[in-house]
Amino acid sequence: MKRITFWIISILCFTACNNELSDIEVEPAEKQIELIMPEVQQVNVYSTATESECFIDNLWVLEFNPAGTTLLNDTLINGANILRNGQAIQLMPQLPFKPTTGNKICLIANSDFTGTVPSGLTYSGIDTQFTLNSKDYYRGGDHLPMYGEITSWSSASPSCELVRAVAKVQVQLGTAVSDVTTDFTADSITYQLSDFGDGGHIQKQTSVTGTPRATAHFKTSENNYVLLQNSTATPQTTNVYLYEYPSATQASNSATAISNKAFNVNRTHIILKKTNGANVQYYRLDFYNPKDSTYLNVLRNHHYIFTINRVYSKGYATEAEAVNNPGSNIEYEIKVLDTQFKSITSNGQYAVMTSSDTVKIPAGSLPYSNVTVLSAKYEVPTGSTFYSSSVNQILIASSNPSGDLTISSSTTMTTTAAPVNINATSTFIDGVITFNLGNISHRVIVKRVP
Repeated sequence: MKRITFWIISILCFTACNNELSDIEVEPAEKQIELIMPEVQQVNVYSTATESECFIDNLWVLEFNPAGTTLLNDTLINGANILRNGQAIQLMPQLPFKPTTGNKICLIANSDFTGTVPSGLTYSGIDTQFTLNSKDYYRGGDHLPMYGEITSWSSASPSCELVRAVAKVQVQLGTAVSDVTTDFTADSITYQLSDFGDGGHIQKQTSVTGTPRATAHFKTSENNYVLLQNSTATPQTTNVYLYEYPSATQASNSATAISNKAFNVNRTHIILKKTNGANVQYYRLDFYNPKDSTYLNVLRNHHYIFTINRVYSKGYATEAEAVNNPGSNIEYEIKVLDTQFKSITSNGQYAVMTSSDTVKIPAGSLPYSNVTVLSAKYEVPTGSTFYSSSVNQILIASSNPSGDLTISSSTTMTTTAAPVNINATSTFIDGVITFNLGNISHRVIVKRVP
């Protein structure tokens, strides 16, 4: 299994007003609203919004009284009438009505609603009227829903910052990837996103909210999203946009609260598929902050860049195993408190622990019949389980002579220390017991001694 770290880049709003439009002839009678689509703040890399991320197909302008209880005016503006459409700073045409000083102006771009705004609409009812649910998600090249407000209209030159109601997700390789498999390359990886929210809110809410899905493991239908360094990369195949969702504390298919420190199979995640090498392999990436060991919400107008810097081991053999088991593709902290366990194999996220790395059997005590020779257990992040016995096994890897060493106790592990019992014939010489968990393999040598 590969252990992967990622950086998270937030798209932070900032004012970038430019009211000097000397090259544009503006009628002095009425003011035009300047629209601003902020680029991202420089954090680790500098990223600018693409044309499609700034493009407006349609724009609703709503005027409310200062309290937001009464809709006074509304109009729908066609994107073709917006000057410099697709750029970071645009200029709207003049409004067909003259807003009153002090009133609240709301701007809604690229929403699903194109009907007639009801006269009784209030400011608090905008989300109900201007729903976001026609798409399961957006991809590169789509025009994204955006929202902005002028909280108190004045006669000064107005400007409005439009904030995207979705999050942007990309995956890339780091500049110097440490790869023990030697074949983890940009052109060998595709990915899908899974377990994300169903629909969203055009307005920013006081707390992070989202719509759960009816079923778990809903994912992007495309299976050709690629890393940024892929030789065939385009915005359509590298950029995915998801609705805001409280994925840190809520699974995609349930409103039931979950811990932001506990693994959950139905939390928003990415599944990588590696087609290079002898066998197809799969890896799970979670929205996770290894610095404080917490899972993250999917937030509007944030840019999540997953950067793969280290590859420690092979992936899962099936997509189902990658989805349902905790992945070793991100850096978890495992706290091992049991002093009785002297031998530990860990990938940085979960661990197999045995009371010894070598079992010595006195020749005079053979044969053995159901004799306890050591204890074993595993540890994983809080709330994690392994759903498939194929990734939790205790087995005999080798026996000399063949068949002279067998397991007589349980052949799976739990998080509670349990005895490992063996049978050994009088002719037994040596062998190996293997403890497999996920993508890691822990070995214990068993040998006959004088």
